[in-house]
Amino acid sequence: MALTKVPYTDYQTVVTAQNLNDIQDAIISTTGYTTSDTTAAVAAKSAVLANYVLSVGASVKVKFTYSNTAADPTLNVQTTGAKPIVQYGGTPVGVTPATSWTAGEVLELVYDGTNYVIVGRGSEISDLISAVDAVDAKADNISDAYDATATYKVGQYCIYDNTLYRCTTAITTAEAWTASHWTATTIAEEIENRVIWQTGVTVSATSGNIVTFNDSRITPDHVLANVVFTDNSKITALTSWSTQTAGRLTIAGTCTAATTVEILLIKKDN
Repeated sequence: MALTKVPYTDYQTVVTAQNLNDIQDAIISTTGYTTSDTTAAVAAKSAVLANYVLSVGASVKVKFTYSNTAADPTLNVQTTGAKPIVQYGGTPVGVTPATSWTAGEVLELVYDGTNYVIVGRGSEISDLISAVDAVDAKADNISDAYDATATYKVGQYCIYDNTLYRCTTAITTAEAWTASHWTATTIAEEIENRVIWQTGVTVSATSGNIVTFNDSRITPDHVLANVVFTDNSKITALTSWSTQTAGRLTIAGTCTAATTVEILLIKKDN
């Protein structure tokens, strides 16, 4: 059953037990939640979801009891057929938790006509929490005044002349205050620079660098935590991402028609 708009003139006959059951079945048939108990080493993952119908655009949220250690895993929901599980842009799923999923993690997958594309991972929230925790841990010493008898690592903080500073050059031998070894900052700036989220970034219809994202806050130690394309079907290949220069992130691949992308960058190092 496909969901269709009912003319308001027919409202008298719309709300019946059968109507409600049909609507419920139609919703479940294209989106729903289920679990998969297939063990990590088995590539053919399976799940049960009553009334599920495999169709282009159908989405399903699956909680995997186990992580994945199998190459080229597939997913078969309600015996509708085993389809490859891939990352955004068709990038193959790996055999480690970082490149696939962890035990107990919930994945949101959308069927694009060929593959189940991972469009959401429960670990993304964990990455954000870890990033905020890292900032919080580094902020423990922000009330400490600069100590000319101490040493400092890059990324540590101190107060000097009523201003918060972050160490940019490691101080391995105690020294008097040296301004060139520090940069003035604020707590808000540190959090903002550690988590960068941008939507609506242009994806060009080309092969090579399909995305170029410029932001002065980007540094080589930022990691790409998440990329969600507005239309995955236009991305036929995704090969790599890199920070070519400070302030610029590029994503290489092949895009058949222009679209947009949502990018989440997290800085985990100093």
